[in-house]
Amino acid sequence: MRESESLTGRLQRLQQEYDNQVKTLETISHENNVKGAELKNKEDEVTKLRYEANKTANMREHYLKRLRKSENRRSNLEQDKEKLLTKMSTLERELDIMKKQADLDRRAYDNLLREKDILTRNVCKAEGAAQDNVKMLRLQEQVKNSLEQEIESYINESTKQRKI
Repeated sequence: MRESESLTGRLQRLQQEYDNQVKTLETISHENNVKGAELKNKEDEVTKLRYEANKTANMREHYLKRLRKSENRRSNLEQDKEKLLTKMSTLERELDIMKKQADLDRRAYDNLLREKDILTRNVCKAEGAAQDNVKMLRLQEQVKNSLEQEIESYINESTKQRKI
């Protein structure tokens, strides 16, 4: 009876340890899901930033084309001196605006590239953390399985003891 009580106490201890491991496993699994969702969000942000960078580059090309057209117009208008003076001031203002816009676009593009680099590093870190969680989850599964086998053997031993 003492052995049976001892085994029963041990069985309860192991059962409690098993329950704790199951809770830990659930917590880690939840964290893994959260990290996966964060990773997906970061990838979506990177895709959005790439789209915006392409859009900015296209706008820059567009403004550069407009700038070239303006310069061609200016060279054609040089034949008429009165028109040249009037048109030249207008084109200079447009040119300044376009240069400012091109400069702003360049700065925005540089900022987007920096943000993309930061997000890429964050994605790499998140992937590493997710892999660590997966390893921890596998280890917890192994511990759980070994504890289940040990509990099963104690139950069988307890049954044998009762029969004896």
